[in-house]
Amino acid sequence: MGMASLRRRHMLVFQTVMRSRSVTEAAQQLGISQPATSRALFELEEQVGFPLFNRSSGRTTPTVEAQNLLPEIDELLLHQDLVEGRIKAVRARNEGTLTIAAPPGLVTSFLSRAVAR
Repeated sequence: MGMASLRRRHMLVFQTVMRSRSVTEAAQQLGISQPATSRALFELEEQVGFPLFNRSSGRTTPTVEAQNLLPEIDELLLHQDLVEGRIKAVRARNEGTLTIAAPPGLVTSFLSRAVAR
């Protein structure tokens, strides 16, 4: 049985905690509560099947596995942002491909002006 897709929210929380080195700081940056941030990390750890952070004396420090996973999470989130941006651009411009077949005389006179407009 395969692993379910990682949730964007979990990956974003993970990335922010890794960058800020603090669950509290990450929660502030994300505009969510500290308990919600911790819960997202626990849910991600459950999903991947191994600890991503060591927790002791009120401190949360990344494991080697978390450090190794961060570049992949960064890349995945970047690509997702690029895809979402592309989707928005296509929607905004009704972008697509239009193929028009026309005799050469019509292309040089009427059609090229119409397409330019």
